[in-house]
Amino acid sequence: MKKKDVNNIEYFMKQRDSYIKEARERENRLLFEEKVEQEEQRIKIEEEKKLQIKKEKLNLSIVSNFVINKNADNRLYYFRFIFKGQTFYKIGITSQTLKNRYSSEYSKIDKVLYDEKIDEAIKVEKDLKKRFKADIFPLAYLNGGGHTETFDRDILGLDN
Repeated sequence: MKKKDVNNIEYFMKQRDSYIKEARERENRLLFEEKVEQEEQRIKIEEEKKLQIKKEKLNLSIVSNFVINKNADNRLYYFRFIFKGQTFYKIGITSQTLKNRYSSEYSKIDKVLYDEKIDEAIKVEKDLKKRFKADIFPLAYLNGGGHTETFDRDILGLDN
């Protein structure tokens, strides 16, 4: 074999080794970037969960501040219902039982989440509507009214 041929072979082997090294570095860099992205996503999900837990604790503390009084004039209720495949939540006050309040439409209630006679039920409902105003979903589905007390998310965090 001629020296020129040996030099060409060595040159091409060095080129090949260089390409292999470059490909490995690129692969390692991509794997590293993928791991960083996965870690960032994991942290984001973890932070969202912590925020949700904080919100739920805050909302549960709202309910714990209600003064239950079996002799109160009105009851505050909060329930879940399904309309056209979507979940909604309704808050309201009544002097009756929920069955009497919604009579023929009572079967539309999927789950009662809160139903207690409490002190100042009218004020509590008004305060909750004000606090969660941005979350109101105007839907008059039950008894042809209640469109200002309907929400498309669980504002009180009671639907576990």
